[in-house]
Amino acid sequence: MAIATQACGSSLSAGIEVAMDMQVEATEDLAMWIESAARYFIARQLCGWNPPPGSGVLEEKEEEEEESQLSNAIEELKATNLDLTRRCESLEESFNKEKSEKQIAVESYLKENQERESAESSRDVLTVDLERVTHDAKRFSEQVSQQEAIRVKEELRKEVECLRVELKQVRDDRDHSVIQLNSLNIELGNYKEKIGKTSKECESFRKKVSDLEETCNTQQEQIRIFQKQLAVATKKLKLADVTAIEAMTGYEEQKEKIKYLEERLAQAECQIVEGDELRKKLHNTILELKGNIRVFCRVWPLLQFDGDSNGPEGASISIPTSVESAGRGIDLISQGQKLSFSYDKVFYHDASQEDVFVEILQLVQSALDGYKVCIFAYGQTRSGKTYTMMGKPGIDQKGNI
Repeated sequence: MAIATQACGSSLSAGIEVAMDMQVEATEDLAMWIESAARYFIARQLCGWNPPPGSGVLEEKEEEEEESQLSNAIEELKATNLDLTRRCESLEESFNKEKSEKQIAVESYLKENQERESAESSRDVLTVDLERVTHDAKRFSEQVSQQEAIRVKEELRKEVECLRVELKQVRDDRDHSVIQLNSLNIELGNYKEKIGKTSKECESFRKKVSDLEETCNTQQEQIRIFQKQLAVATKKLKLADVTAIEAMTGYEEQKEKIKYLEERLAQAECQIVEGDELRKKLHNTILELKGNIRVFCRVWPLLQFDGDSNGPEGASISIPTSVESAGRGIDLISQGQKLSFSYDKVFYHDASQEDVFVEILQLVQSALDGYKVCIFAYGQTRSGKTYTMMGKPGIDQKGNI
């Protein structure tokens, strides 16, 4: 009976060790894929990698390969679970007649459950951290400034480093749990060799395998959640990269446009200055050609109080009919003698203030250009000097100064 009990205990211990090894393998595979996804996300954040034109197909292929690998891992985990279930059923059929169970094994199992719950709590914390990283990536996508983008990337890098440390801690806890589980298996084997009762132990291990199966399903669900979160974070990172590139491109275009407009403005200002200098020079040259000293004559119309032009003196004014003297000469007939006078310009009695101003307008422009100009009126009393220079109230009778 002792030999049979020892053989059954050894077989059960071997089955449990195989189940534990496969569970450890499944857990390590899960950790490996989580670490791979985190490293990929860190590399994208740290390098600020922007896919070159035409690399979208390569990225899609890489994502499809990663999804295929994750799917294969999930299928392997499912196969492992199925194998564990079959082994559990085999163990249950082999030890369905045994009745007792060791209280120490139950307490060890409860302790293992607590450690597993602690590991699951750590994974929940990692999930929350990953959601926070996703939120930070979303905030990063809303930033346009390049300096802000660099700062956010640095924060994301630090958070991913923290996640990596936490993941390492979880893996260390898992390894510690595996060591404790191996120790428990040794103690369980020793106990079975002493008491030879394994029926309740089989039930306990059946529950344990069921829990492992549930844990595996939970891990599969977490893997799917991580895949979705990683896809969302990757998409947001791409949008952030595209937004940053567009912002920088628009900034460079505006900068080039402003530079071009400033150059055009400087050229236009230089042309304006050169043109103004040339205009002043040509204008002054024209005035010099006309004469630096010019004499104009304005004929005052006779009024009623001026008396008769055929008075005692018998003086009269006439306009020359020759083409050469037109607008520049005047004839004075006094006591039968005709006197002819020639000026640079003659304003007859019908000339207005505006006609006089048009003639001296070029001199006014020369004064505005900085040249020295002197205009004065000369003549006897009541000859119209004040009227010509100062004018009278009214639009048509304004003065020339």
